[in-house]
Amino acid sequence: MIRVGVVGASGRTGSKVVEALRSCDGAVLAAAVVSPTSSRIGGAVSGTGVSFTGSIEALKGCDVAIEFSNPESSVTVAEKCAE
Repeated sequence: MIRVGVVGASGRTGSKVVEALRSCDGAVLAAAVVSPTSSRIGGAVSGTGVSFTGSIEALKGCDVAIEFSNPESSVTVAEKCAE
């Protein structure tokens, strides 16, 4: 099973990715990263057993990261994934 982290998980496109992962046979949502100031932090991602987090550290246990936040965050996310 491929463990997927979605950055920007509560946005328009990120939420669609999360939705698609719910019915995916070969992959599972492992991290749902949102803005550090989001009111969704700590809330459950429906149907997944995952909670929203404001920390990109959550990507550490993921096999794949899908980034749909904003251009400013993309470099930071790429650097974290490269570690």
